[in-house]
Amino acid sequence: MRYTDKPTNPVPHLAVMRPLIRNPKPQIPPPPHSGQQVQSALISSLQRTLHCFTAAQITMLEMGLPPLLLRQAEQLISFHFRYTVTQIHLISAHLYTLRCQHKASNTHPRHSLEKRIETAYHTLGLSTSYPGPPTMPTVSVALAKPGNKRKSYTTYLKPLVTAEWIRQLTAAHPPQPPNATPTGCTQAHFMIHRPSLYNNLYKIPPYLNICTERNPMSLTRFRSQSHQSIPTISLQFKNAQRVTYDQKICPYCDQQATGNEIHIMLQCPGTEHIANDL
Repeated sequence: MRYTDKPTNPVPHLAVMRPLIRNPKPQIPPPPHSGQQVQSALISSLQRTLHCFTAAQITMLEMGLPPLLLRQAEQLISFHFRYTVTQIHLISAHLYTLRCQHKASNTHPRHSLEKRIETAYHTLGLSTSYPGPPTMPTVSVALAKPGNKRKSYTTYLKPLVTAEWIRQLTAAHPPQPPNATPTGCTQAHFMIHRPSLYNNLYKIPPYLNICTERNPMSLTRFRSQSHQSIPTISLQFKNAQRVTYDQKICPYCDQQATGNEIHIMLQCPGTEHIANDL
């Protein structure tokens, strides 16, 4: 696909893609072994639509899309809360209770709904609340009207999903010293954007709504390591060998500095007029 930098606002595309990525199946999420495949396919489709080709983790962080497996854990716990707290009078709730009682049997399917719900509680650090019925974790959930109690409980789960997502990202990309030289684009991204990991990861960056008249996709590609104007992103070869990250020198000035996002946007005198305009 030919690369283009035409003015494109990703917000309308996200309005279509976010429900699919966050909830690919309306009722019960797919088994865990297929969740990663669904997430990869949807993220790849989103990247092709936005012409923003970078690591999947970076795209998900930039667009406020939590991992599908964590979203499934949230939905499964909410499902369990529904049948053990808010709608225990339903026939389906009684059948679910009977299924939970037989969960420990050897004939129970390994990827059954009940075992996946138990795994979801362990994933979000709520193993003490299973099998329940779970206690009201906050005052807002306890005082919520019966019709809104499940929604309040789902709101309570979102920070837990964010905390687990941050834990996984920190484990995969541990913090580096401030003066460390990154060895690749993904490591450089997390070194630059690590403070933003402690914000609300469910929301897209504000600039996508603020900079609608100034082609926010250019800034999105710049932030997500997918803009061809950044030397550290482009492939460079010298003497039949690939040039390493720190050897990709900025071509816009004579400081012989590595041409990464920090230098191009904040330090380079050759692009200072563009940075000031932004």
